[in-house]
Amino acid sequence: MSGLPQDKQDALLSRRQFLKKAAAAGLSVVPLALGGHSLWAELIQTASAEAVDRKDTWKPAKSSEHANPESPSPDWLNVKTFGARGDGSTDDFKAIAKALEKAGQDPDAVVYFPPGEYVVSGTLMVTRPMKITGAGKYATVIRLTRESVDAVKVQGTKDVTISHLQIRDIVNRGKGENTGIHFYASHNCVVEHVKVYNSDDSGIRVGFGKYEVSRNCRILNCEIEKTNGGSGIEVIRAADALVHGCTVWDSLQHGIRLCGSSGSIVTANRISGSGSSDISIQGFGSKGVILHPVEDFLVEDNTCEGTGTNDGVSMFNYALTGLLQHNSFSGHRNGMRLYDPDGYGSQDVRITGNTWRGQERGIFIKGKHNRLTFRYNRYASFVRPANGDPAYAFDIQGTGSETDITIEENWVTDKVESPAELVAVRLRKCGSGTRIQFRRNHLEYWPAGATGTYWMNDNTGLLIRDHGGRDTNVIGS
Repeated sequence: MSGLPQDKQDALLSRRQFLKKAAAAGLSVVPLALGGHSLWAELIQTASAEAVDRKDTWKPAKSSEHANPESPSPDWLNVKTFGARGDGSTDDFKAIAKALEKAGQDPDAVVYFPPGEYVVSGTLMVTRPMKITGAGKYATVIRLTRESVDAVKVQGTKDVTISHLQIRDIVNRGKGENTGIHFYASHNCVVEHVKVYNSDDSGIRVGFGKYEVSRNCRILNCEIEKTNGGSGIEVIRAADALVHGCTVWDSLQHGIRLCGSSGSIVTANRISGSGSSDISIQGFGSKGVILHPVEDFLVEDNTCEGTGTNDGVSMFNYALTGLLQHNSFSGHRNGMRLYDPDGYGSQDVRITGNTWRGQERGIFIKGKHNRLTFRYNRYASFVRPANGDPAYAFDIQGTGSETDITIEENWVTDKVESPAELVAVRLRKCGSGTRIQFRRNHLEYWPAGATGTYWMNDNTGLLIRDHGGRDTNVIGS
């Protein structure tokens, strides 16, 4: 590479680092080019070299990678051998606890649940390496009857796999939080082909350990339905988690939530029916103080279907150095909402190659955010708000004096009823130092030369549209 300019050498090295990280997570990455522009420039910003090197030192989590459960082996620890009935009425808690205790003596042990409904009256604790598997997520059901406890808690261990079963009815009528499966201060763990139904705070949670960070855990091809008090899948103060191929619907708050995590990867999931947002990317803190930002994240190839009143993505309280790309969002009030309720805005986040359809506002930005980039996205089929306001592709409000946002080479299309009812970009109540680069976008349904129609600015903040005195945006019906 010695014959290349230094910036090209840096780009190639960064691309390899990105591929290295993706391969370590078991992902295949294909470069996407739109309008003659390669997205590798965005991909290489997803994580620092330090994060890549750290991840490569860990042992990859084991996964069966099979949609169908394995045939039981005579060497497996069958919970019925320990007295479990699986008849839907007998309390099998003590029998299953005995099987788990026995499995803890052998790191290669497999605890097997034959088809049946297993009633349990307490938390199933896993504190040693083992594999727990059922006969399928509709054949093997674990039903929790005691309130205000987790169903399964994996604590202070590593190399635990839970697969091919269903967990249901995690109830807390008070102010506490309880989950279906919780990986707490544990590493290199996997949950795959599991269904969690009717859970209190979250169906599956990784992290939230007080003294130790959970690392390198994977949630693969799971189903989360009806989360009554929180989010479907949560990654909280954890490192290098992977959430892939899951279906999440009917969550009270968020479908998938990244909170104060680092190096998280969220790919190829399908989310719908979330009360607040389908994907939440947020820092962790309390009483207005953010203790842990969410950083070095990759959110890619997810499909999110809105309720008409929720957000596709919410990003707030210190999101740093992340990439949101190739996702599809439809039917949300806000396709993406960025805000800073405690004064912690987002920084160095790139949003590329996504599609937003059927929103009142494609992107709603409020507060102080720095070095955000929106490129190669499509915003289409807007819905006019019931209050009669126009629809907006970009609605930017109240940004601080240091805000710097780049919006380039996007496609805004599909009128609502008339061009006056859709505004491509609006600035309002922005600080005097706000700087918005809005260039080289393709804007349909506005007549040529419609200055002031596709954009609105209340004379706060700098909206840069031109180069050499000419508007760089392509405008036409």
